[in-house]
Amino acid sequence: MIKNKILIFLLIAFSTMSFNVFSFFPETNKDFSLLPAFCKVRAGRGTAVEVTLWKKRLGSDYIHIHHFCAGLHSYNYTTMNFPKNKDEKAFHRHALRSVLGEVNYMESHVKNKKFVMFPSIYLLKAKAHADLGQRAKALVYYNKSITANKKFTRAYLSLSRYYQKLGDKTKALAIIEQGLQYKPSSKSLNRQRNHLTQ
Repeated sequence: MIKNKILIFLLIAFSTMSFNVFSFFPETNKDFSLLPAFCKVRAGRGTAVEVTLWKKRLGSDYIHIHHFCAGLHSYNYTTMNFPKNKDEKAFHRHALRSVLGEVNYMESHVKNKKFVMFPSIYLLKAKAHADLGQRAKALVYYNKSITANKKFTRAYLSLSRYYQKLGDKTKALAIIEQGLQYKPSSKSLNRQRNHLTQ
């Protein structure tokens, strides 16, 4: 009962605030262990050498990468912890919109149109839209993720599982076959194909 009241209070409080204010930011070592290595560095927990390394790898857009980290952590957190009941489902939807707020910021502020993180940004956005029941938008961003990196196995696998959830086994298998054209030795893609053809 107390937990439900807290959730209701948070929903009311955050309904008038910007969605990205609502994000969960990684804090613990466990949080950072589920995120790319640059997230911990960008949060000020890396060495000078690590900062230099990631600035070189990500370029000038490194400055914005904490928004992706916050979005990914928020997605991980809410997916693992919610929803269990009506109030938590509403809380979960608000959190997913916060995820979209973070990745939308990244998408609009990145200067390098070939930014190496775009495939992951699009994939996170696709998954958030999918969880919100926004099928058309989810499919757009799943495909943008794949187009941005045709060897990005996680995008093929996630889209295949999404098609499975929608009850479209034919498309679920087709997207795996497409991915295997670029990564024929991928264990995860081959496992998914075997699962779909059993």
